[in-house]
Amino acid sequence: MRQITNAFMVCALFSLAVVLGACSNGINFDSDDILYVTSIMNSEIVLLDRETGEVLERLGAAQGANGPDDVAIAPDGTIYWTNYSSGEACRRAAGITTCQFVGAFINPVTISDEGRVFVATALPPASDALYELDPDLVQAPERIFNNAGMLNGMDFGPDGFLYAPSWVEANILRIDVDACDESEWCENETVVAGTIAMPAAVKFDSQGNLHALDSLSGEVLLVDTTTGSLTVVADLGIGLDNLAFDSEDRLFVSNIVNGLVVEVLPDGSTRKVSGVGPP
Repeated sequence: MRQITNAFMVCALFSLAVVLGACSNGINFDSDDILYVTSIMNSEIVLLDRETGEVLERLGAAQGANGPDDVAIAPDGTIYWTNYSSGEACRRAAGITTCQFVGAFINPVTISDEGRVFVATALPPASDALYELDPDLVQAPERIFNNAGMLNGMDFGPDGFLYAPSWVEANILRIDVDACDESEWCENETVVAGTIAMPAAVKFDSQGNLHALDSLSGEVLLVDTTTGSLTVVADLGIGLDNLAFDSEDRLFVSNIVNGLVVEVLPDGSTRKVSGVGPP
């Protein structure tokens, strides 16, 4: 049975973000390399120019953003996000937003290459599960399994498996979403890499390289999915929340504590995209 070893650190980190009033959360790119940044505290999704940091558009309460945590964009431009504050998953296409309640403390969202949409809730033991959503948010969410381990920013790999960091287990999991049976546990998951103090998010670049964030140490890590070995790419300080690659495999990282969004350069240094505080 899983032990909630990181619960205190998670709460402390989020409380620090509340005090500082910062909080840049989920980030992702659309097909035009526009950077989407969610902010739970500011309750909006901000669309940024990745080069200048210019705000191109803001999606707020009028567009259904209610404490948005994570965001994913389909190839056709459809936007999906999770409203941490209300427990809803939302979809926006052609200027119309549809939201659907999934569960308390809904957190990550990702889209597979086949267009399947997955989210997870992260409040054990009452609401800690992985779900598949109807892409149109018409049918009820399908629970994949309970006691998921407080999954955070997740991504599908080139092998078709779901890769997700677990705050409970302090590791990165590989999950066969089609082999779980809606039970209290999924037996078809394996540990890809462990010994990560607080794994916050994972993303693959176009070459199939998996990167992960350690929110507690502030390290950006390159993960060998075969051996589990970890290589530090950059050290950015406490509070890393999510990461995204643009079409050129340039790496961008958000910070929940100071609100920064930065580009991580090949030598491990950074370029600020969005300043301190919400974008």
